[in-house]
Amino acid sequence: MQGNRLTGPIPSSIGNLTQLLQLDLSSNTLNGSIPHTLGNLNRLTSLNLSGNALTGHVPREIFSLVSLSLVMDLSDNRLDGPLPPDVSGLTNLAQLVLTGNQFSGQLPKQLDNCKSLEFLDLDGNFFDGSIPPSLSKLKGLRRLNLASNRLSGSIPPDLSQMSGLQELYLSRNDLTGTIPEELENLTSLIELDLSYNNLDGSVPLRGIFTNISGFKITGNANLCGGIPELDLPRCPAARNTHPTRWLLQIVVPVLSIALFLAILLSMFQWYRKRPGQAIKTDDDATLDDVLDEMNYQRISYAELDKATNSFADTNLIGVGKFGSVYLGTLPLLLKGTSAPDKVAVAVKVFDLCQIGASKTFVSECEALRNIRHRNLVRIITCCVSVDARGNDFRALVFEFMPNYSLDRWLNMNPKSEELKIMKNLSVIQRLNISVDIADALCYLHTNSVPQIIHCDVKPSNVLLSDDMRAVVGDFGLAKLLLEPGSHDTCSTTSTGGLRGTIGYIPPEYGTTGKVSTYGDVYSFGITLLEIFTGRSPTDDAFKDGLTLLEFVAASFPDKIEHVLDPALLLVEGIDGQVSCGSNDGGAHISEHKCLVSAVRVGLSCTRAVPFQRLSMKDAATELRSIRAACVSLAG
Repeated sequence: MQGNRLTGPIPSSIGNLTQLLQLDLSSNTLNGSIPHTLGNLNRLTSLNLSGNALTGHVPREIFSLVSLSLVMDLSDNRLDGPLPPDVSGLTNLAQLVLTGNQFSGQLPKQLDNCKSLEFLDLDGNFFDGSIPPSLSKLKGLRRLNLASNRLSGSIPPDLSQMSGLQELYLSRNDLTGTIPEELENLTSLIELDLSYNNLDGSVPLRGIFTNISGFKITGNANLCGGIPELDLPRCPAARNTHPTRWLLQIVVPVLSIALFLAILLSMFQWYRKRPGQAIKTDDDATLDDVLDEMNYQRISYAELDKATNSFADTNLIGVGKFGSVYLGTLPLLLKGTSAPDKVAVAVKVFDLCQIGASKTFVSECEALRNIRHRNLVRIITCCVSVDARGNDFRALVFEFMPNYSLDRWLNMNPKSEELKIMKNLSVIQRLNISVDIADALCYLHTNSVPQIIHCDVKPSNVLLSDDMRAVVGDFGLAKLLLEPGSHDTCSTTSTGGLRGTIGYIPPEYGTTGKVSTYGDVYSFGITLLEIFTGRSPTDDAFKDGLTLLEFVAASFPDKIEHVLDPALLLVEGIDGQVSCGSNDGGAHISEHKCLVSAVRVGLSCTRAVPFQRLSMKDAATELRSIRAACVSLAG
């Protein structure tokens, strides 16, 4: 109802619409107070009351709406009073906008509990007191706007710990003291406005402070130094006494010589190291702790080189964004076990020249170190070393899956040589694979500690064993949640772009950037539809706005045979029937008793509104029931 000429107060009866997902009354001329009954809208994800003439305090009930995940915009009204500590209840909110009101009092330190915040706009109010250093705990914050208030005290150096902060606006306050040099380390910062305060001292010389267009300091008469383009007066030189000059003349040369010798010694130690031994860094030490917890013996580069025939092209079985996978043979290296002669393994070698590859390696290690499930890829060992040329080398060694990935079975060229070896998947096999994937994701979402969101569920990340058991792999994009058992979104944001693969990414990831278990459910739903239609969401047939979802929904349920994988249709003369047995025959049942039910699960998992989707536990339960009924009818 935004952008109309609505007048009068907001009716309290709106609080009875408990199924409401979004409420937008912005840009009207509504007056009066915000009704406390809005606190009954416990499914609300977005609340926008901006651009009205609302007055009074914000009801505390509003701050208890944990469902608010997108935005709460109360800007440009006449709301007043303090911002209560109850604001800590907005744990899932991405954007809080209170700009242009009459809020007063100190900023509550409880704001640091709003871990999901990306945009915090409190400018144009009467907030006073100091800036809480605890705001630095909002690690996912991209914009902090506290301009045009009455804030005093110094700028907390702790704000430099907000590694993803891109915009910081502190202008038109009463801030004093120096500009913290620690802000130089905020490499993500592109806008910093400190103008019209009472800051003094020297201006730092690195980072954002070299960006003349992004850094503003007008109206601070006592600042000095900085880059020449700022045209500030030179800072007064500190007066050096005679003993200080003597100290500099003696100590500095001695320290320089000592530093030079230390560098020579470090280089000497480095050259003494043999190929296959990595130089330890602080990051490596942290990674070692993670790897040691995985309870696996480390393997050397030389051993992997030998196991894969020097990473020969003939051993290459897959190539991805962050590296390649090679077939190899190794002794089993699990600690505490007697090793057999040889075991086939898949060696995933990370291309560390790719941006994000190192982070992906660590993410996989963190995700895999505690999980154990028959439908999750089993890691055998790992390698953190250097290659024969002295370059850093990272690899993970997994149990080899002789039937490769699911997408190779679903997207085979009918004329390919591969088809002569790999038979078409039967309905029962497809249901088995679907149940296996659902069980794996259910484990990650409900039984894993910490809870894990895979973030890249798709057929190419599902591997098949010799008995066609499906296992989910590739945890390079996985997210670990701090509070297991919750369907709430993560407390961090992906700053490197969307997590996942085009076609399988849920729509909300494009608007909020927040990953959730509901996102995995969506990706699973797309995968399920691909399993039974044989079409990927990026198929050339899907153009001019047509999607796999729309393609299936248009024929569901009465004309489902129009979208099924042609490989599922029986021989000529059995129209509209599919086999639920093996490839060489079996009982025939109506598609409405088997495939329609499976496709219905896929559609239920891909609903546009996240919380309306099935949970992975419910999806797994339904698919098991469908499989049982299908097997019973086939028998």
